Amino acid sequence: MRRRLGIWGANEESLRLLRLLAANPEVEIVRIYDPDRAAALERARGLGPEIAQDVSNLLVDDPLEFFAECEFDAVIDSDGDFSRHAPPGSRPALQIVTPLTARLLWGYGVAARDRKAELLQALHEVVESVDLTIEADELFERMLEIAVGVTGAEGGSLMLLDSDGQTLRMRVAKGVEPELWPKIRVALGQGISGRVAAEGRPIHLRGRADRRSYDLIRERVDVESALCVP
Repeated sequence: MRRRLGIWGANEESLRLLRLLAANPEVEIVRIYDPDRAAALERARGLGPEIAQDVSNLLVDDPLEFFAECEFDAVIDSDGDFSRHAPPGSRPALQIVTPLTARLLWGYGVAARDRKAELLQALHEVVESVDLTIEADELFERMLEIAVGVTGAEGGSLMLLDSDGQTLRMRVAKGVEPELWPKIRVALGQGISGRVAAEGRPIHLRGRADRRSYDLIRERVDVESALCVP
């Protein structure tokens, strides 16, 4: 079943998503809200006739009409004020995302290596964004999927510092059983990931890692090369 998306605020950033998301068969834009219909249509015309036609068919300027007879799975909040307008009784599982996050989650499909520069730029923008907490689990999974895809890796993981600021914990991974994630902890400065987190510099391994050089708890004989970035 396709995920039904609404767009709250028809600025240029959100309107540019229309063509990108239209190529994803797993999602569909079902409604767009903007309080100034004429200005929104003018912005859409500036992006091309196809986008202008799509916007014209989906655009409403009444918040009540935006919600009428629509069951959204997610709303792309361009203005940052959607929560103030959401009616009581809105779906508790309704996902509210920024245009940047929507682009990363649904706009790129399979992480093809021939789109490496574009995808890595999107990852960089998300990492630099202050808004990483809205849908963290899905976002982290997508970030890892893209990183693995564009590097051609067989597996990978994303680790975050614990609340004590001294321990890395595995948040998502590919190639590691999910039930093992909570058990994997790395002290800051220990091993490859611990050193990268402590020093803030990437490490690119070509060949097996030396156990003594990186203070490894155990040697991974199955890893021939690896890239670890902060």
